[in-house]
Amino acid sequence: LDVAAFEAGGLSRLATLDYLERNLPRAGSLEPPTAPAGWSIEPVADASVLGSADLAALGDERRAELIAILESSYRDTRDCPGLAGMRRTSDVLEGHFGLGARPRHWFIARDAGGARGVCLVNGSADSQAAELVYLGLAPEARGKGLAQALLARALSACSCARVGIISLAVDSLNEPAKRLYLAHGFRRVSSRVALVRRLRSA
Repeated sequence: LDVAAFEAGGLSRLATLDYLERNLPRAGSLEPPTAPAGWSIEPVADASVLGSADLAALGDERRAELIAILESSYRDTRDCPGLAGMRRTSDVLEGHFGLGARPRHWFIARDAGGARGVCLVNGSADSQAAELVYLGLAPEARGKGLAQALLARALSACSCARVGIISLAVDSLNEPAKRLYLAHGFRRVSSRVALVRRLRSA
């Protein structure tokens, strides 16, 4: 009835989101992650920059690179495809960065051709918990084990930072992503229906 009321008010059903979480072991007990041959996985920036309260600390060049990676990762995505084109990617990046100073464990996957994927994890202000806010690859980088390597790198970084629990939300129809997360110890704790409406200025 709640969903029907929102739909009658002009919102459209976007997806059912599964909320997953997992506990992290003590620092250093996770397997060291390795990247597939020909690829490197590195932090987006140093910890002081990523921990800033201001996205501008990343600099114009790195922000532009992240926007380009995000846009490429949206092609043929299975994660809430209905959102495609509804927001400017610069606004999406700002949303991923979030408000306030906090630890951020952000990683980029690169090959000889450049950056092809990202894994963005934001810690809570007290560093006790973290949220995976985005994991995405360009189409040409999929199927190579990079998503697993990126996720493993982020989980290892969180464990070393003594994060106790990490959570995420995933489109319930995104079976490859769900298999990845379940294989890395995540479990579903709840589901929610996501609705959206495009707002246009008069």
